[in-house]
Amino acid sequence: MDMYGVYRDVVHTKFKNASIAVDPFHAMKNINAALDKVRIRIMKGRKSDSVDYYLLKNFHWLLLAGEIRENKRKYNKRLRRYINYPQLLELILDISGELKEAYLFKDSYAVFNMTSDYKNADEKFSDFMNKKKDCKNT
Repeated sequence: MDMYGVYRDVVHTKFKNASIAVDPFHAMKNINAALDKVRIRIMKGRKSDSVDYYLLKNFHWLLLAGEIRENKRKYNKRLRRYINYPQLLELILDISGELKEAYLFKDSYAVFNMTSDYKNADEKFSDFMNKKKDCKNT
């Protein structure tokens, strides 16, 4: 099923007992959009001259990136130190527990997509959903 809202509404209204399958691309797109909403909400709660705001505004792409391979330290004038991208990501995730939880959810879904196949998808999806519930309860 297409993830467009109108289609979802029609399916829920007209086909109440239908099983719905969503392709991984659209699922990941929605997860990334939700993560970005969390980032923006947290960023708006910070002063525009704060380091947190600077990190959330200028390095938000690190939250959406896959594995970050660039490990070379570069001098950052705002932070007044040499720092690499993995360290920047760690600083961003330390800003908010909610942001970190959303990032880890996105990351765990990406791992689920990469490691699942037809034979083990049911079991891996159940594990993924249980981890999601555990995150919400903490």
